[in-house]
Order: sequence, then C-alpha cells, then structure tokens
Amino acid sequence: MEKYKCNICGYIYDPEQGDSELEIAPGTPFEAIDDSWVCPICSAKKPDFSPLPEAPAAEPASAAAGAVPSEPGLQA
Repeated sequence: MEKYKCNICGYIYDPEQGDSELEIAPGTPFEAIDDSWVCPICSAKKPDFSPLPEAPAAEPASAAAGAVPSEPGLQA
C-alpha cells in the first residue's frame, strides 16, 4: 500500500500502521480515510498530502555487488 506525505509538516501516513491517535485501523489505505481526517501533527487536510514513490524492490546481493553470472565452459 502506498504511503502519503504531508506537504506542510512532512508527516508520513503509513497504511500498514494506520493512525491510532485518530482511530484509523492498521491496513487502511489513504484513499479509504474519511475526508474529515486531518494530519495528526499539523492538522492539514487530505488534499495537502502527496503519495510517496514506492521503494524499489531489493536486488539480490550478487546483482548489487556487480557480480557476473558464470556460464558453463567459459573461463574468466
């Protein structure tokens, strides 16, 4: 699920955590939150939030280290 950042104060709404202070259950996507919800830090409204880009998937350690897969029959 996509996280959203407050453009005013930088608070990040993480749907996996929800917002216990304002009784938003964990697992609640930002889009499903009532329009009357406000930022728990600065009271900004929902339109003042922007989606954060998804983090790229982690690469396998060998790819991250620049390793080249070996082919049978070839010598380095």
